[in-house]
Amino acid sequence: MNKKEVNITLKWVLKNLNPWMILCLFIFGVTSSFEGVLNGYILGYIPRLNVKDGRSLIVFGIAAVLSYLTVYISLFLFCLLMQKAIQILNERIKAIYFRANFASSFNNPNLDSSDVLNNMTSISKQIEEKYFEPLLLLFQSLMTVISSTVVVLMTNPVLGLVYLALSFLSLLPSYIGKEKMKIKT
Repeated sequence: MNKKEVNITLKWVLKNLNPWMILCLFIFGVTSSFEGVLNGYILGYIPRLNVKDGRSLIVFGIAAVLSYLTVYISLFLFCLLMQKAIQILNERIKAIYFRANFASSFNNPNLDSSDVLNNMTSISKQIEEKYFEPLLLLFQSLMTVISSTVVVLMTNPVLGLVYLALSFLSLLPSYIGKEKMKIKT
């Protein structure tokens, strides 16, 4: 029997997810990416507070609490949606694998159905751990990099560029020494 080959690419992932889920993952991924920036902003703003002005303290406190609630609720919802997306993708991949292997089991009477199920479960778990989860976490990491970079550059462009340059300098030793590390490992 001729088995149908499925390439699990980003296009396949996006095609198999509901557009609303993709939109919500994007929105919650962006809003939750401000976690590190928010901590820096709020802690950096504390010394500028006028302790004698109770109204400004209350406004700052409410704004800080609402900001943290927004970011952490978004992070929680992103994690829930990520798990739901992984569940949907796993169901789709198992359905494809299930049909292909059980169709071929009719031609091979020695093939046990439990072997097919165990193999299907094992392969789908590997795809989940090595592709689906890292793909969604990579998206959130990219959003964090972008949001942090934008906020840092908006706050102080010169210091922001210095900070970014020094951050990229930390990548140089691993890039320069990667061949030696390959040999030694």
